[in-house]
Amino acid sequence: MFFGQQKLELRLIYEVSLKQHDYKTKLKSGQKQFNKIAKESGKKTLILDVKNDESFFYLSSKMESDAQKKFDLLSVFIGNNKYYYNSSNNLSITEKIFLGENFMIVKEPNFSWNLTQEQLVIGKHNCYKATAIKEVTNRLGKKIKKEILVWYALEIPVRAGIKDFQGLPGAIVYLEAEGLVYKLSEIITKPDNGIQIEKPSKGKIVTQEEFDKILLRINKVR
Repeated sequence: MFFGQQKLELRLIYEVSLKQHDYKTKLKSGQKQFNKIAKESGKKTLILDVKNDESFFYLSSKMESDAQKKFDLLSVFIGNNKYYYNSSNNLSITEKIFLGENFMIVKEPNFSWNLTQEQLVIGKHNCYKATAIKEVTNRLGKKIKKEILVWYALEIPVRAGIKDFQGLPGAIVYLEAEGLVYKLSEIITKPDNGIQIEKPSKGKIVTQEEFDKILLRINKVR
C-alpha cells in the first residue's frame, strides 16, 4: 500500500481488548478470574484520524450493545477521553470529563523510546519493536512506572500515535499499555467525507501535573 508524504489523510481502526495474564505461567485463582472477565468483555473499536500534522484518537460511536453485560470492565479501562495531537509542535491535548467538568490536559509527550532492530510481521505489516517507561501518578499521589510495548511499521508514515504515545517513526500496529492491548485492524485511505480534525477548545486548561493534584485532592476528601 502506497502512502503519499505530502498530503497524508488516513483513518486507522484499532481493536482494543483487556490484556490477559499469560496462560504459559502458573496462574493464581484471581488471575484466572480476571482472564475470564477479560475474555467476556470482548473488544471495542477506537479510531485514529490523521490529517497531515494533526490527529485525533477517539472511541468509535458504533459500539456494540452492552445491555447483557453485568459489568463492562473494558469500558472502565478505556474510558471516553479524546486525544488531539499536532506532530509539528509536539502538542497533545486530552479531552476529559471528570465529575461533570470538562478538562483539556495539555502536554508535550517526551517518551524516550528504546528502538530495537527486532522485527515481526503482523498482518501485512513488517514491524519493529519499541519499548518505553511511562511514569504516572496514582490516586494516592505515588509515582508508578509502567512498561510500554509497541510494534510499529515504518511503511505507514504516521507520526501520530495512540493516546499520548507519540514520537515513533511509523504507525503503531500493536500496543500493550495500561492493561490494554491495541491492534491495528484496518487502514482507510479515503474516508467518507474526508478527515475533519477540530482542535479542542472547550474546557478548563490544565497540565498533567495540575490534573493529578485535582485527583489527589478529591481522593483525600473522600
